Amino acid sequence: MTELLNISIVTLVLTCSLSGLLIYLTHGFLLNRYLLIENNLIISILLPAIALVITKAISSNFFLSLGMIGALSIIRYRTPVKSAYELSLLFSLITVGVVGNVNVKYAIGLAIFISLVGILFHLFKKVFPNKANKIDEKKVNGYEMVITILENDQNKKLLDKYSAYITSIEDFKSADKEKKTIYSLSLENINLAKNIRNEIVNEEKVENISISPKFF
Repeated sequence: MTELLNISIVTLVLTCSLSGLLIYLTHGFLLNRYLLIENNLIISILLPAIALVITKAISSNFFLSLGMIGALSIIRYRTPVKSAYELSLLFSLITVGVVGNVNVKYAIGLAIFISLVGILFHLFKKVFPNKANKIDEKKVNGYEMVITILENDQNKKLLDKYSAYITSIEDFKSADKEKKTIYSLSLENINLAKNIRNEIVNEEKVENISISPKFF
């Protein structure tokens, strides 16, 4: 009985993880290529599985559920949300995991639906390119670049020439006590974002660079 239960859990985890990966691959290949970076793909696999296991663990234990709520309430998420679109995708990954514990068919169905939305928008842009461009022109309001670097005096000078574009700065320490800084830049167009990225991407202490459109 225990072996069957373990197999069932493994199957659920794999199904939810593959469903999350399907969502990001579909939207990444057809709509927004920046979703296909390594970090996003790993998140799309891990987040549904984590949500599933948490939901399964607390569903049958009242005291554990209270403890989990307390533990989750003190977690600080430092990764900035770049757009409502990405937020909805992250929420969909969590939902796939939570729903998978209730009925795995619902999770698969939700993943297929969200993927179909990406496919339909891609087809719409192919069939009606002029209308799609007009919609994009109304939505996009510049670009946001988020840069994470290891903090030291040399790196503080790294972005001095772009200080006019910096909208926020956040300092924090990682788990290994290493001080890091997250810079958010507001840029007018994608070409400017690419130029800045090309100048700093090979710097040793630059850990992460992401560029995403800002929406009205």
